[in-house]
Amino acid sequence: MDKCGGGIKTYLSISHLISDITSKRECGVLNLKVLLTSPGESFKMQTSYLPLGLGYIAGYLRERGVEVEGLDLRFLSNWDETRERIAGSGADLVCIGAMTIEMPRALAVARIAREELGAKVALGGPHPTVCPDEVIREENVDFVVVGEGEYTTGELVEALEGRRGLHTIKGLLYKEGETIFYNGGREPIADLDTLPYPAREIFPIKEVLSNPVTNFPLPSPALHIFTSRGCPFKCRFCQPCLDMIFGERVRYRSLDNVFSEIEYLIDRYHLRAIMIEDDTFTVNRRRVERFCEEMRRRGLDREIVWYCHSRADTIDREMIRNLKRAGCISICIGIESGSERVLQILGKNVSEEESWNAIRMCKEEGVLVVANIMIGTPGERVEDLEKTVRLIESTEPELVFVGITTPTPGTYLYEDAERSGLIEAHRWTDFDRGKTGGKLKIDLDQNMLKYVRARLSRYGFSERFLTEPHYYEACIKRWRSLSEIGRPEEMMREIKS
Repeated sequence: MDKCGGGIKTYLSISHLISDITSKRECGVLNLKVLLTSPGESFKMQTSYLPLGLGYIAGYLRERGVEVEGLDLRFLSNWDETRERIAGSGADLVCIGAMTIEMPRALAVARIAREELGAKVALGGPHPTVCPDEVIREENVDFVVVGEGEYTTGELVEALEGRRGLHTIKGLLYKEGETIFYNGGREPIADLDTLPYPAREIFPIKEVLSNPVTNFPLPSPALHIFTSRGCPFKCRFCQPCLDMIFGERVRYRSLDNVFSEIEYLIDRYHLRAIMIEDDTFTVNRRRVERFCEEMRRRGLDREIVWYCHSRADTIDREMIRNLKRAGCISICIGIESGSERVLQILGKNVSEEESWNAIRMCKEEGVLVVANIMIGTPGERVEDLEKTVRLIESTEPELVFVGITTPTPGTYLYEDAERSGLIEAHRWTDFDRGKTGGKLKIDLDQNMLKYVRARLSRYGFSERFLTEPHYYEACIKRWRSLSEIGRPEEMMREIKS
């Protein structure tokens, strides 16, 4: 398999594509209609998350008068329904955001868009950003958006409406015949405050708000937000992919802008919780302090609870106390491994002691811990795996998500594995964190990985932690909210599981 797959095909001239749209405008279609599509990993997925990257693009296009519709295949039943929805959209341009494991479904959407609408197709998101040359060669792909998509997609719409040339658009790949053109990278958006809030409403937001399955231990309804873009760390399982999408410098929204969005979401959707999805929310200590101060000053600590993502080496007891006072009830910590040797392989410069202390301090201060773990790293030994098991079983985080180390294309981990001949994946769907085999050649037995994953994983309610006052309080608040949103059966399901 090529690094990013794909092969050379024959294509329509891009000038013909623009001519088709121009003729539509002359017949009375004054503006393009854009369909923003998230292919997801499967149909009928249970999720509390919306595709906010596409939501941001939708908000940006709408602000400029573009007609936009959203489609999230996770909320559909099958391909027949997908085909019907795409055909019924009447879109001129179908934009698809995709991660690596979503690529087969993304390309299926692209084919349907061509067959049903004769629409132009643009792919963006993590995988097209790191593998643009291969993605642009796919038969039903006309454009690839590299990096952040708001400005590039907006300018692409202008070009397809005949108001500018494709050659002027940074961050865009396109082709004429079999010739591929790339106008060079686009600088990250300097001021994130200039972006409108994500247009969440173009996706099935009511279903998300009434679906509490994946946001335990938070009450419902809940939505997620981003207060920044980018990550300053160089972990080999994420980088340089993150830098390629967001740039090497972390950019922050102003706190006024963030809190305006939070208050808007509370007022519009009657939220009980928010999920802050910044890669490492706690990396900027002074900003965390100001955020917590503002939560309390506005009285939001009494209206909602929230969670955030962290690293063990970026938090201490004072920060944890501050977070809790501001309404934070849960912190997701990227532990990855209990072995410093494995952490060094992964490029994560955190010590075993820092990981142990971070979990212990959170539990002592009454903040729930979600521990993210990776097992099956190339070079990992049985004794390394045993250290991870000891760490989790001795510190007892309330929730544990265990993934299998995955060499995602565009990361240093992928490059290392490819050079060493360790890649076993034959399909993009093989790059699934839940799969124990078929990705990497490793020394650890696959059955051992399955056993450890089952032994450590804690995805929802656990009766064993009800003795912790903060856990009990979170559960009661959550279950009360489930009853209030008309989902008491979810409370019973959690208790019985």
